[in-house]
Amino acid sequence: MARSQIIKDLIRGDKSVSTSLQELLVIVNELDNKELNIWIKNELNGYGKQEDIPDYRKNLPNRIVYTGINGNFKVSNQPLPIHAFGEHAKEISSSDFVKNSILELENSKDTIIQMDLTMFAGDVYRNTGIACFSISMQFGKNISDMIISNVKTKIIESLLLLEKEFGLLDELYIGKEKLNGEKINEVNENINLIIFSDGARY
Repeated sequence: MARSQIIKDLIRGDKSVSTSLQELLVIVNELDNKELNIWIKNELNGYGKQEDIPDYRKNLPNRIVYTGINGNFKVSNQPLPIHAFGEHAKEISSSDFVKNSILELENSKDTIIQMDLTMFAGDVYRNTGIACFSISMQFGKNISDMIISNVKTKIIESLLLLEKEFGLLDELYIGKEKLNGEKINEVNENINLIIFSDGARY
């Protein structure tokens, strides 16, 4: 069976993952798959609430660093232990997720993804006496690649499934003559198994 060009372009790296997500959104329009549409839009626009974030974006390796004054010394990018945040420690330790859009991650592959925690500087000062000018949770440089790879694999598997069921996808359209209620339900169920294989659902 001939492969759809959009699949070949994605596999070869000739097309960005963000563009492929947009194409997938168009292709599956006739399927009325609410869960799939929410996932695609969250990946395209970035995630808002933590409960919407899939597992491949959570529990990521990180370190918390600060710039400020510790005693008589001005320091930069020094580690800050989680207990320095006092009653907010649990909240911060469970914030080890990345909610940036896929496009942002694609454009920041060689930079450090970080979350600003400077709003807790007052708590750190009360708990430790360290005066922080800035605090951030920094994720490893390979985090962007890891998340992008997860999303890319899900797109490829979804496109392969759609291609098997409906033929070539290069027109970004599934003819309504190929669709019926039973077929739509079956395809949606199988795509959702691919997308939400980590158990996260909306």
